[in-house]
Amino acid sequence: MAETKKAIIANIEEIYKFAAKIKTMPECQKLTSEEKLKIIFSYPFKIEII
Repeated sequence: MAETKKAIIANIEEIYKFAAKIKTMPECQKLTSEEKLKIIFSYPFKIEII
């Protein structure tokens, strides 16, 4: 049976604000959701895997 891990995100509000900012940026309008997620998670947010 595979082990399940959970991510604890310390500053989730900061990630939401950053995601909202990306959605409104003209240069990001044509990006796919996957590309936007790659941008969001390339930033050094505090994420802990337990």
